[in-house]
Amino acid sequence: MELLTPWLPVIGVAASDLAANDAALHKLEGFERQDVPALFCYADAAGRFHITLSMPSNFSSLLYLLQEPGKQGGVTVGHLDSREPLQQLQQLVEGLHLPQVQAAGAAWPEQLQQDWAAQANGFSSALSEAVHARQGHTVLHVPREAGLHDPGAAARQRELVQRLEVQLLRWTQQVRGLLARQRMREQRTGHDEGPMDEVAAWRLRFCHLGSLRDQLQGAGLVAVLKVLEAARSPHLAAFLSLRGSIAKEAEKAASNLRVLAALEEPCAQLAAAQPAQMAQVLPPVLHACRMVWALAPHYDTPQQLTGLLRQVSNAVVARCRSTLDVSAIFSGQGLAGAEQHLEECCCAAAAWQDLFAEAAQSVAAALPQRLWAALDTTAIFAHVDAFVQRCRDLQELCAAQRQFTSGQQLAAVLSGSKAPEIARAIAEVQEGFAQQMVRLQGLRYDVLDVACSAWYQDMAGFRSALRDLEQMLGNTLATGVTHASSLTAKLDVVEAFARLATREGLRKAVEARMSDWHQLFQAELAAVKQAFEAAKAELPAGVPRPQHAGRVLLLSGLLRRIEHTCDHLAGMAAHLPAVPGATESAAAYEALHTGLQQSINTINMQWYASVPSDLDSHTGRNLLQQDKAATGLLHINLSPQLHLVMEESFLFEKQRLGVPAAAANLLPERQRLRVVWVGACAVTRAYNSVLGSLTLEERRLCKDRIRFMDRRVLPGVHKLTWASPHHQTAFFQKDALRCCKEVAVAVAELKAASSAVEATCALLRDALLVRVERKRLHDLADFERRQAAHQAAACARMGEAYCRLRVTLVSLYRRFASDTEEVQREWLAFLRRADAQLLEALTACVRRSLQQVVRLLQGEHKGAEVPPAFVLSVILDTNGRVELKPSLQQLFDTVQNTCKAAVAALEVLPRLLPDVLSGCAAAGPLPGCLRETKAPPPYVEAVSQSEEAVTKQMAAITRGMSGIVERAQQLLTFHEGKYMVALWQTECTAYMRRYERANKPVSSFMADIQKYLDLREEVLSEDSASTLRWLRLDCSTLKQQLVTLCDGWVAAFVALLSNLASRQLSTLSEELPRHIAELLGRSGQCTAPPKMGAALPDSASARQDEELPGQLELQQSDLNAEGVEAGLEGGTEAEAEAEVEVAPMLAQAEGTTQLGSAPEQLGGQVPMTAEERQAAAERLEALHGRLEGEREVLEQRIADCQEKYGALVNLQAEVSDADLERIDHLSVLWDEFVAAMDGMPSRLRAIWT
Repeated sequence: MELLTPWLPVIGVAASDLAANDAALHKLEGFERQDVPALFCYADAAGRFHITLSMPSNFSSLLYLLQEPGKQGGVTVGHLDSREPLQQLQQLVEGLHLPQVQAAGAAWPEQLQQDWAAQANGFSSALSEAVHARQGHTVLHVPREAGLHDPGAAARQRELVQRLEVQLLRWTQQVRGLLARQRMREQRTGHDEGPMDEVAAWRLRFCHLGSLRDQLQGAGLVAVLKVLEAARSPHLAAFLSLRGSIAKEAEKAASNLRVLAALEEPCAQLAAAQPAQMAQVLPPVLHACRMVWALAPHYDTPQQLTGLLRQVSNAVVARCRSTLDVSAIFSGQGLAGAEQHLEECCCAAAAWQDLFAEAAQSVAAALPQRLWAALDTTAIFAHVDAFVQRCRDLQELCAAQRQFTSGQQLAAVLSGSKAPEIARAIAEVQEGFAQQMVRLQGLRYDVLDVACSAWYQDMAGFRSALRDLEQMLGNTLATGVTHASSLTAKLDVVEAFARLATREGLRKAVEARMSDWHQLFQAELAAVKQAFEAAKAELPAGVPRPQHAGRVLLLSGLLRRIEHTCDHLAGMAAHLPAVPGATESAAAYEALHTGLQQSINTINMQWYASVPSDLDSHTGRNLLQQDKAATGLLHINLSPQLHLVMEESFLFEKQRLGVPAAAANLLPERQRLRVVWVGACAVTRAYNSVLGSLTLEERRLCKDRIRFMDRRVLPGVHKLTWASPHHQTAFFQKDALRCCKEVAVAVAELKAASSAVEATCALLRDALLVRVERKRLHDLADFERRQAAHQAAACARMGEAYCRLRVTLVSLYRRFASDTEEVQREWLAFLRRADAQLLEALTACVRRSLQQVVRLLQGEHKGAEVPPAFVLSVILDTNGRVELKPSLQQLFDTVQNTCKAAVAALEVLPRLLPDVLSGCAAAGPLPGCLRETKAPPPYVEAVSQSEEAVTKQMAAITRGMSGIVERAQQLLTFHEGKYMVALWQTECTAYMRRYERANKPVSSFMADIQKYLDLREEVLSEDSASTLRWLRLDCSTLKQQLVTLCDGWVAAFVALLSNLASRQLSTLSEELPRHIAELLGRSGQCTAPPKMGAALPDSASARQDEELPGQLELQQSDLNAEGVEAGLEGGTEAEAEAEVEVAPMLAQAEGTTQLGSAPEQLGGQVPMTAEERQAAAERLEALHGRLEGEREVLEQRIADCQEKYGALVNLQAEVSDADLERIDHLSVLWDEFVAAMDGMPSRLRAIWT
């Protein structure tokens, strides 16, 4: 920062700008760290400060800092302005630094001076060469060496000679380079340059060679050469030979320049001329070329003249190129102007070749020995021919743009169902062409540069794509023509494509379609001719036309049909191609056109002769005519002949054909007669529509209205004629139409009332008072609820319809209230008919409603399958009977009540006749015939007495319902007989008591349990529902009840088995331990105590003495208890008492035997005698014998108990864990009992011994 700050004002930058520039400070820090060797600071044109690591190319003032990496403090700072930096550097070095260093170098050592001089000369020479090379000059740098004025002395200085030889080699290299460049320039003459470039090149060459020749003759360079000559330098000869070449080339350049100067003026005119002016400006150029060829020694060879003429071709091409805008051509802008310019360029090239051929002929005539025919014309015009071909390519591209970018014009003429599809196809073609144009616009070379060969490949690809697009466009043309709706539309499509066809492929497609169109046109002419021949014989069916005028109209239509097509073709002929079929089409058209015109004229003349002359007499007829014999309808009373003649005259006059005088006189009255005819037709239609819509009964009811209408209409039958004045006929028509309209309103009300009666009857007839839903099962409650709701809704609809009908009839009566007595009687008859129709409709309604129930019970027809409609539940009641719930009688009553309610629902409808008459009486007094009318019975009474509607249907319902009673009872009896005895006839509790007393084995329990389990499965396998025609019996409730009973029996057997097993287990659990205790208690004292002779420790003896009396007492008490229990369980009371009595004796006998003469150890007891021991042993033996006899029984009891518990476990009955442990412990107790029994003999022997 400190190093750079003082130099900143030199480049116009303030220190604050440097401080605010972070990027510059960062680079400056890197320079200070010696990371980079150079730094360049400058300010741009906007005054912004920059620091870069490389020298910029554009600056106004530059400050550079240089340093050698690794050395501290060696920074060089310099400044350059915006002029040539190398030139500034040269001036700085040669004007400032070198003189100062040379002055200071006198004091240096000799070797240092020589080294510095060599380096300074090399640097100055290289710098001078670079400076002048940038300016396009060749300058030989003469070193600044002292002592060159004395060649001999200088030649003896070896270092000086070496430096001068180095410089001489530099000069030699520079001169050789200049000569080589000149030779290269001569070799490539005519490739790209024009003649003006050739003149400029020779002028520049003359300047360079002249300058170099002057430098070679300079004093400084001559002095150097003298020193080298004195030093006999080996490099001097080569340089001196080059100096001679320079002199020769300079002389040659001066000579050529003098001759070529004649080309400047005509070539300047050529450079400013337009392509269209080339034919005028090129002859002077050719004349100048002839002069150069004749005078210039350098251009006296065919090769040199060919190069000069090729330069003229280059000038022509360059001028033509300057007038072309390729980007505008690619973008499609100004295609017409671009094509014109391209054509002018091609014409200019052709003019240049023609002028050259004329000049060659002139030269041949003037100088036969030096013919221009020997020149290489291919080389002269190669550039021109390539440019012309490039222009042709661009013309082809312009034509393709006109053809492929006009899709909107094509889409405008498309028609038919395929028009959108064809428009999309055209759009696709346009898009494909646009992509190709985008590809060409993206080319990275100049299209007009004929030296660039890539254009040929790109253009070939473009042409290939165009062929595909052209094929697609041809297919689109074929499709558009095929689907066009008419010949003119097809021709429009062909003409639109023909206007755009600029390429051969599309032209051929257009010609093919045009040929097809002429074939279609000939077919159209053939069809018209066929229709023409058919029209001669008979008019076609359709709108009725007069015979003569209708045929003329038909033929005129055919004539206009072909004329329209031919006129359309003639209007487009200028743009359509000529095809072979056009002549045949024209000939066929002329023949058919002539035939049609002649036939029209013939028909007109025939009709002209057939028209009568007394047409005026036909206008005296009356307007209308009434048919009294039939229905009294009116007819138009116009003469058919008059009407026909008037129509034909009118049509012939429209066709501008001849009309007879009699018809022509009536033509002015045609409009008036037509108005009268239209009015008469209106009156006739109105009158006939009123009468025609009425029946005989309705005519009698409207008799007064018809009489009123006749008074207005009949004047047209008796008084008015077709010749009557217009005001009379107009008044008649207006009055008659008004009257007919009034009567028509009354008739319309009568018709509306009749329609209301019919609609109401239809509604009542179609109404159903019983709603039967197919494929739906009804229970009684749901059926009753649905039928009640349906009957209420149906009655409401019927009541509303009846009320609307009553209001309509009462309103209609106001029309006839003031009519005659006869009309009133007809009104009464009308009401009676309506009342009878309502009665019939209600009867049909009831019949259809009851038939719904009949079909529900008996099917659609005899033998048809009847789907179930009602469902009843089969149950087991509290009395042990299988019954239906609800019962069949309840079902029958419900259905019967529903049918009766359907008939009784008609009570909401009063009788129509008295009800309407009462409404009519409210508007005013009724005539006598209406007041004396007797009221009929109500509808419900009349319908209920109908045998067909009610009696027969109810009988059929009863038969259908009673037909299933027997089958239902059989089903109930079947279930009751099958399961009653096994499940509910026997009382379970009493049976279990009897079963317990019978003490049956486990197998009986399991057999009975399995029987009820099988019975349960059998119940479950039964059908849950049974269908008896229209009745579905739901047995699911009964099945559930039977399953519950089976489960109850199984539970009772399991409970009984569990109780018996539990009691038996408790008995065995008490009995076995007691028997074991009895057996072990009587023998334990004989073996348990130790012998008297055994030596015991004192403490053990003392403890035994203390415990022995207590043990004897416990054993005695146990024996007593066991003996009592054993007596209670197995023996008699006496045996138990005997066993109790023998226990003390047994204990005493055993003590005596085992203890000997130690009575103190027996607790003071007196030892038993032998007799007492014998008695005790006998008693023990008796106990063993009794238990041995009960051993098998006891073992069987244990097996039975285990079997019961095994059965309970298999039945998955609830057994407590304590019982399971006890049953497992029985085996252990039995093993102990068996061990005690088996050890009894040995214990008895011990007692005896």
